[in-house]
Amino acid sequence: MRPGDGPDRSGVTAAPRMAPLGTALLCAAALAIGAGAAARAGEAPPAGAATAGDKAAAEARKLAAKVLQRQQGLAEARAVELMGTPTLRATTDGGVTLTWGGAGDACVMTAVFRGGALGGIILTPGAGSDKKACKARAKPLLDAAPAPGSPAAVSAASLMTLTNDSIIEMVKEGRPAQAIIARVRTEPCTFDLSVEATMKLRREGVGESVIQAMTDRGCH
Repeated sequence: MRPGDGPDRSGVTAAPRMAPLGTALLCAAALAIGAGAAARAGEAPPAGAATAGDKAAAEARKLAAKVLQRQQGLAEARAVELMGTPTLRATTDGGVTLTWGGAGDACVMTAVFRGGALGGIILTPGAGSDKKACKARAKPLLDAAPAPGSPAAVSAASLMTLTNDSIIEMVKEGRPAQAIIARVRTEPCTFDLSVEATMKLRREGVGESVIQAMTDRGCH
C-alpha cells in the first residue's frame, strides 16, 4: 500500500489512487489494436478475397485489351492527335512508349509503339480510383474510329455488305484475288454487274476471276 492509502484520522480507509479515465481508455485501445494486428499478421487472407485495388487493376486490364482491339496498329502521330501531348515519351530498343498522366492522377495510360504502330496499352488506376477513371482516360481512343487493320476494323469489315466499291477498295489495298474471291463467295453482297459497272471494275484493276466470282454469286 502506498503512503496515503491507509486509514485517515477519521478511521475511514481511503480508496487506491486510479489512473485518469482517458489514459486508461487509450491503453485499452492500444492493447486491442495490437492484439488485432498480431492476429491479422498471422492469418492468411480468405481464399478468393480481393481488395478494391485488385478489382480496379483487373478492370483496367480488360479495358486496355478493349482499347488495343480497337486501335491496334494506330500510328503514333494519330494517337497524339487524339490523346493530346503525352506527359512522357521514351525510346526503347523495342520502340517508343508514350505516357499520359503521372503520379497522383486517377489513371495513367501508357501506349507502346513498335515500328510507329500501336502494339500495346497499359492502364494503371491510381489509389482509390474506380474503373470510371481509366475509362475517361482512354475515351478518345474508344470513341475514335477503329484503326485500319485492327481486329475491330477487320470484324466490322466482315459484317459489311460487299459492293462494287468495296471490291475496288480491296483491290487497291493490294488484297490477293483469291482472298477477295473467298469473301465474294461467303459474305453478304449487292453487286452492280451492268455493262457500265463491269467496265468500271476493269478500269479500276479488278481481275476477270474476281468479276466472274461476283457474277457466279448472283447477288445483283
